[in-house]
Amino acid sequence: MAHRSILIDRLLERGFHAKDIYSFYRIVRLKLRYGARVHLASPSLGMERGSTLLLEKQASVRFGNLVYVRKGTDIEAHDSATIEVGDRVFFSKDCTIVARAGIRIGSDCLFGEQVSIYDHNHRHSEKGIPFREQGFDSRAVVIGNNVWVGAKAFIAAGVMIGDNVVIGAGAIITKNVPSNTVAFTRVTTELRPLHAGQESMIRLDRQ
Repeated sequence: MAHRSILIDRLLERGFHAKDIYSFYRIVRLKLRYGARVHLASPSLGMERGSTLLLEKQASVRFGNLVYVRKGTDIEAHDSATIEVGDRVFFSKDCTIVARAGIRIGSDCLFGEQVSIYDHNHRHSEKGIPFREQGFDSRAVVIGNNVWVGAKAFIAAGVMIGDNVVIGAGAIITKNVPSNTVAFTRVTTELRPLHAGQESMIRLDRQ
C-alpha cells in the first residue's frame, strides 16, 4: 500500500491528473482479470471511479482510442457476446450497456446521462413458468458513427442506427433509424385546473 502511494505521489508531481492515474490503474486491473478478452486500441481508455465493466464466460469487449466512461456507467457482456466501441466515444453518468448477442458502437458517438442499451428481452410466452426461467431473446444492436443519444434514451434489441443520427432525450428506440435522421418520442403534457370552475385543461405538446 505504501509503495502504491509513493508511486501515485511521484506521478502527480510529474503533472499527471488523479483521474488519469486512476484510469490507468483500472486498465491494468481489467487486463489482469480478463486478459485478451479486453482489447484496447491504445491506453487512452478513461474510466472514472464508480464505473463498472463485467465480462462473463466467453464474452469480450473492444475499446477504440480516446473512449471515456463516466461514473455510474455499467458495461456488461454475457455469454459469448462482444461489445465493440469505436474511437472518441463518450459515455456520460449512469449509462447501462448490457449485451448477450452483441453491441457495436461506431466512432465519435456521445451518450447522455442514463442512456440504456439492451440487446435482449426476457421471454414470456410460456404459461406457468416464471419469466426469469424462460431465458432471453437476443438480437445484436449496431450504432453507426457520429451518433448523439440524449439523456435517458432507451435502445432496444435488434435496433440498427445509421451514421449522423440524433436520438432525442427520453426516446424509446425499438425500430431501425436511418442515417442523417433525428429520432425522438413525442411526449404530451396535460395541465389540469387545481380547482373546479377554472378554465378547461391546457395541453402542451413537446417534441
